[in-house]
Amino acid sequence: MKKSVLIMVLLIIVTSLTVGCEKLEIDPEVTETEEVVVLTEDSTDNAQFLIDENFKLINNMWSAKDQVNQSIIEFEDGSYGWTWKRGASSDNGPNYPEVLLGVKPWGSHEFTTGVLPLQLDEIDSLQLELDIEYEVYDRDHEFDLAFEMWLTEEKPGSNVRNSITDEIMIWFDWQEDLWDWEGLPYDDYAVNDGYNDYHYNAYVSDFGGSDWVGGGWEYSQFRIADKGTIPQVVNLKPFLDRIKAEHGKSGELWVGALEFGMEYGDNSAGIVRIKNLNYIINGHKFESGLDQL
Repeated sequence: MKKSVLIMVLLIIVTSLTVGCEKLEIDPEVTETEEVVVLTEDSTDNAQFLIDENFKLINNMWSAKDQVNQSIIEFEDGSYGWTWKRGASSDNGPNYPEVLLGVKPWGSHEFTTGVLPLQLDEIDSLQLELDIEYEVYDRDHEFDLAFEMWLTEEKPGSNVRNSITDEIMIWFDWQEDLWDWEGLPYDDYAVNDGYNDYHYNAYVSDFGGSDWVGGGWEYSQFRIADKGTIPQVVNLKPFLDRIKAEHGKSGELWVGALEFGMEYGDNSAGIVRIKNLNYIINGHKFESGLDQL
């Protein structure tokens, strides 16, 4: 049922969140004044909305659930996104509200497109198109606005987590010192996708370990060279080609899911509104957002 509520996009009044002796004070800047009607909103952990037939919006609180106020939102104009406010939780790991196309390695949140999953050798072209608005109200605490995909030896669609070989992330904005490991970046200006340069910021050959589901995969993290730039188009194929060539990956590995979201840690708050998010996979275009109405 439509809520008769108007919100000012990126003008949400976040006052304070008191957790024990800590108090998170937020004083957001006004960056947008567009009014949109909230159609549906859900703050339940792992709540899901089906977006434009092929996409799932997921309220993914996979790490911290206490001291967290996180909601996924659909707006009447066809845009969608999430808000969050988190104090000092009992878990130091990030949450990741996200929009998903495809199926994850552990078989959860499955929604296949009729194109995904695909093996690497079957991917001739893969692009992401973006039009988003977002605000992080305290940039001194952990966050990263990121795209993610996984490579597996077994075809996704059921729980294939034990066959994960790679986790690949592309960051577009982040807290300055987040994961600032010694010796980074791994390879400066490693990828140019035809639109922007990206650093190959981290490579870990045995990531996650036994404490993570299916742990022990290879982790590759890229960051856009011009930090905070949100490209209109990201050509994802060169990233896969780089991983395949440099780390000797088989063309028979599977890509099952394309994920876009905001990772964030303690004492963080903000909002993301997705106006359009599209993928073009081997000439098949999958669209979500304003253009679908």
